Amino acid sequence: MPEQQYGFRRNFVTERLPLRWRWVVWWALCKKNIRQVLPVTFQQKEKRVVDDQTGAERQQAKERKENKQKQEQSERKNEEHFDDEELRAIEDTSAMSPPAIFETIRRDGVEELMRPASALIMSALIAGVALGFSVFTEALFRSHLPDTDWRPLVENLGYTIGFLIVIMGQMQLFTENTITAVCPALDEPGREVFLRLARLWGLVLVFNLVGAWIFGTILYLTRGYDVELWLAVRDLSEEAVSHPWLETMLRGIGAGWLIAALVWVLPNARQSKALVIVVVTWIIATAEFTHVVAGTTEAAVSFWDGHQTLSQAIFGYSLPALIGNVLGGTVLFTILTWAQIRTELQEPDECPWRTNESDRSGHRSGARRRR
Repeated sequence: MPEQQYGFRRNFVTERLPLRWRWVVWWALCKKNIRQVLPVTFQQKEKRVVDDQTGAERQQAKERKENKQKQEQSERKNEEHFDDEELRAIEDTSAMSPPAIFETIRRDGVEELMRPASALIMSALIAGVALGFSVFTEALFRSHLPDTDWRPLVENLGYTIGFLIVIMGQMQLFTENTITAVCPALDEPGREVFLRLARLWGLVLVFNLVGAWIFGTILYLTRGYDVELWLAVRDLSEEAVSHPWLETMLRGIGAGWLIAALVWVLPNARQSKALVIVVVTWIIATAEFTHVVAGTTEAAVSFWDGHQTLSQAIFGYSLPALIGNVLGGTVLFTILTWAQIRTELQEPDECPWRTNESDRSGHRSGARRRR
């Protein structure tokens, strides 16, 4: 009897179902239809959905492969007219594609995330001190220039010096890491990478600010050696911290976006990296955008000079500048750029044109550029 065969279902059948339905359920149980038919039906439906998705992915992969082959054929169309040296020169002068730029920055970001804490701390501290030279050099230019309408255009060139030292010296700058260290997290999000990102951001930000504050303190302590230079430093600092909270944050968005854009274009700059750094950071100074690290030097000078309190320096200037830099660098540039190129980035096993050695050879140009 079905009641004896299926003991755990017997009570359900005899006690909960109406009498007229019991014989139907018993028959189904005897034939094992409930155990077999329904699961198979669901499995078939799921299989059809998976097959449809797989077919769509294969079609997209096929289209990408065809487009890539057309591109390679177009690139190789006139190769027979050039020798090997000319072809290498063409490849060297070709600009890197956005996915290649992203991969370059991502690899740099992975290296930064894996660095020991002691190395991050020392590099960030030195970078904070070095970035104080942006304020110092800008004040130095101001103290030697006449008070005219064009003076800001020239004196703001001094603001670029600290960024040249930090970026060309491969030091740890927080606003650079709003894109460099974020790219690995966007590419392979996970608990470990986010923890390493938080560790990197925390250490670099804190010791960048400590280094910048130390430099501002040194400027205050040496104010008697060159009175005109000190007056220029003080005036610049008071101008920088005089904006309201919201305006400081909005100005920080501009600075964060431009620094992230600077990091993005540097792989294609090649021999013009210094010029690109000067132009971008000069724009930051001329537009009076707020940079959390360089601005902390000015906030320290303003605090020691009695222009504002410590809480005003930290929460009225550094905090809104920090929020603006993160919004501009990470949200408005890095994440939106990632949204643009993520469909072009495929894992090697998902790319049908990289399944064998002959297909990989078609990508030697991009690989050389990345190296």
